[in-house]
Amino acid sequence: MDAIIPQINEIQELFATAGQANVFETVQFPNIVVVGEQSAGKSSVLEGIVGQDFLPRGIDMVTRTPLVIQLNHVTKEDPKRKREPKPIAGDWVEFSHKRGEIFEDFKKVREEIETQTVKLAGDGKNISNEAIVLKLFSSRVVNLSLVDLPGLVKNPYPDQPLDIEEQIRNLVLEYITNPNSIILAITPATQDLAASESLKIASQVDKDGHRILAVLTKLDRMDNGTNASEILTKRVQLPRNIKLGMIGVVNRSQQDIQDGKALSAQLNTEKEFLFKHYPGICHQNGVPFLTKTLNELLMKHISACLPPLQQRLETMKSQYENQVTSFDKPVNNKEETMLSIITEFCKEFEKAIDGWATKDKEQAGYRIGYLFAHVLSEKLNSADPMENLSPRQLLNAIHNSTGTYFNPFFIQEKTYRQLLEEPIQNLEISCLDIYERVYEELLKAVEDICNKLKDKLHDDLVRDLYPHRVDELMADSPEMMAYKEDVMNKTEVMKEAISKIQKMRETPSNEIIPKMVKSL
Repeated sequence: MDAIIPQINEIQELFATAGQANVFETVQFPNIVVVGEQSAGKSSVLEGIVGQDFLPRGIDMVTRTPLVIQLNHVTKEDPKRKREPKPIAGDWVEFSHKRGEIFEDFKKVREEIETQTVKLAGDGKNISNEAIVLKLFSSRVVNLSLVDLPGLVKNPYPDQPLDIEEQIRNLVLEYITNPNSIILAITPATQDLAASESLKIASQVDKDGHRILAVLTKLDRMDNGTNASEILTKRVQLPRNIKLGMIGVVNRSQQDIQDGKALSAQLNTEKEFLFKHYPGICHQNGVPFLTKTLNELLMKHISACLPPLQQRLETMKSQYENQVTSFDKPVNNKEETMLSIITEFCKEFEKAIDGWATKDKEQAGYRIGYLFAHVLSEKLNSADPMENLSPRQLLNAIHNSTGTYFNPFFIQEKTYRQLLEEPIQNLEISCLDIYERVYEELLKAVEDICNKLKDKLHDDLVRDLYPHRVDELMADSPEMMAYKEDVMNKTEVMKEAISKIQKMRETPSNEIIPKMVKSL
């Protein structure tokens, strides 16, 4: 099962090429989501795992889009290295938005991330939900799939949106609510765990902590005379449930980065620090142990997620196949089809208005009847036609309407008409209000009927076309032809993805940990 993670990455790539932009939300693929506050050491941890300086750095927020990092282990003899005009000797990166282009210079990788970030999120301090996908190939990495997210903030910078905290939280929640994700919560050892925002938001979606792995950074910056031994060994009561464990790491300081200290040299520094200060648990902490743990956790997690993932893909495949089948039923008689649509609509509308013993929600006919029988009736009965007319005023109006032709036994009709104008105007307001509400109910009825009928007419094929663009449904328009091609492509993608997952499930479980991971 050595290739289980790369195969999952390939399936995600298939979805991306098929037009499924947000594949994580569509299918909920297993992945590791990295969560932490700004300046908690997220970038240093990721670069330690990758073994390369490639992430943008700065004093303020530099990660403003999700960054999907797919690590692929390739040997020195791997066929993927055979490129023209010469083979690739070292590590290299490929971006999903620049297919076919290879980046061997990691300074250019950093520049490309910065450029694409500006393209997606703008020049300011805004964030974007659209992800940058980066595939890194190296003989020194283990197979992993990580999602780096913008750091959680408490107080926005002056040039940031006032709701930036809420925006980032919503983006983080969008990824970690995926039940198939592992949450890598980055927390500085110099901070009280109870105040850790990363653990707080992780516990919000996983109260039992079955998906949470905590990483304590900055072990070397704790106050003299203190260390994190009791926390790392869980000899003290932790404020949050963390079932996947807690691993301490020592990253490069800002001064180390400015001095150009290599990541390989930092691994040696970390090893010496852990052996000196945490001798009993030094082999259970550090970036190499973290990398190995993440690889094993992700592969086991993927193995557990394969059955429901395959089931989800089977369902989606079936939906697309039904649409493809509907394409084989062309509309030969346009007039007959239109008449059928209109007839069916009229029947449904008549049932909705005249009444039908359905157990669904209240129908338009009942709601309209209620407006007339109760709401309007109550308003009319409560109206007082004499509200602004006293008996003296009424008598004056009768007398004045007769003029010189006074007759105490006959009151002219125009007198009543003039007296009724104002009360009727008052009632008109109530009637117009009921008219608007009845109109809204009729529109809702039409919308409900259209939604009901569209499932009978080529299913999702006319989801965006019926009823306003029925003419396009009846003809092989360019839009319809493109839609058909898109659905058929997605059907093939589903078949290929299911085939890959089936092969992964057939692989013996005792092959789950690659040999190169065991050697770490």
